[in-house]
Amino acid sequence: MDEHIHSPDNVENRFDHNIAAVGAALKVVKLKGPSLQTLARLVADASVLYDVVYVDGSHAARDVMGDAVLAWALLRPGGVLILDDYRYDHILDLPPEEYPKSAIDAFIKLFAKELFVLEVGYQCIVEKCM
Repeated sequence: MDEHIHSPDNVENRFDHNIAAVGAALKVVKLKGPSLQTLARLVADASVLYDVVYVDGSHAARDVMGDAVLAWALLRPGGVLILDDYRYDHILDLPPEEYPKSAIDAFIKLFAKELFVLEVGYQCIVEKCM
């Protein structure tokens, strides 16, 4: 097993390669930094709404909920929110209620009137209806 396959540099290089390969380099904004602070800055700026927001950050439920709520505020109606790690269940130092799934399920309940669930697998994908 290559222990460097999931290193931050390798993941970012793979992301950059994939975006370039599909010709989307001018359509994708890559932001790096702590997600809650970065998303909060974008919400405060309020100058852009996004078609797609992909959330893949901390695996702690409270962080996932914060990311989801802030990302939702940045999404235009008809936009898609992709929440990664829905089925992530191997955090040995956290109880199951603190896994990403708990936060994502709670988010879906809280925003049920504003969203349509498109897919539930390892990622949960929802469309913003309002």
